[in-house]
Amino acid sequence: MKKFILPETGVDLKANLHCHSTLSDGKLTPEQLKEAYKAHGYAIIAYTDHNKLIDHQDLNDDSFLALNGYEIDITEDTPDVAWVDKRTCHICLVAKTPDKAPIELDRIYTPENINAVISRAKDAGFYVTYNHPTWSLESYPEYSQYEGMDAMEICNGGCLIVAYDEYNCHAYDDMLKLGRRVFCIGTDDNHNGRSLTDPLSSSFVSWTVIRAEKLDYASVIEALEKGYFYASNGPEIKELYVEDGFVHVKTSDAHIINYITAGRHREVVGAHY
Repeated sequence: MKKFILPETGVDLKANLHCHSTLSDGKLTPEQLKEAYKAHGYAIIAYTDHNKLIDHQDLNDDSFLALNGYEIDITEDTPDVAWVDKRTCHICLVAKTPDKAPIELDRIYTPENINAVISRAKDAGFYVTYNHPTWSLESYPEYSQYEGMDAMEICNGGCLIVAYDEYNCHAYDDMLKLGRRVFCIGTDDNHNGRSLTDPLSSSFVSWTVIRAEKLDYASVIEALEKGYFYASNGPEIKELYVEDGFVHVKTSDAHIINYITAGRHREVVGAHY
């Protein structure tokens, strides 16, 4: 019997789940972002401007869905430390229904308060993602204490493109080994300070592909809650299931596929030339 990790049926929807516009510190308007991302095959943007939850449902059409959301930041209060050296925790809150209001936020940089913020956000109907731990100067002693998030950024393209080591595989593995049930997403965190055609553009670097029943708000949120998605910088996952103790995966062209577990059980499959 097959157990599908990605559903056998549904539509694959390319998404950017962390995005900034002119409504905070981005350089493109929400409308410009919609057109640019649609031109690159995206069907979904979660608009997550800093500390502003704004309704973008007027942007929706038959081939595009805007998710309402915002990014919050909680930074350590150390007056004798320059901002560039302060640890911070950034979290995106994506509204599970478009009618959500912002939550009340205490900006106290302690694991207890950050966990309380995550809990309040989830109780208020938000999907919670943990963002760019490398840029945030957070490592195991910090993120290992966080609990309750729905997903974390396995790759943040906007940080990666400007030289931060924001492939967070080890951080994600750490969370799993701690028993956290957390999914991983790829995002751009785009601010678009450079042209979209610039090699160092923060757009179209890393994304999430959501396999949903259809392109509407409820179906996409349901797929996110169930983990029916994957993060990528390029390869497509067409099938992923378990049958008779074996993991089966079908992808687009890929150089190598690694299967990694919590212990020392590893498997690798390489392309034949």
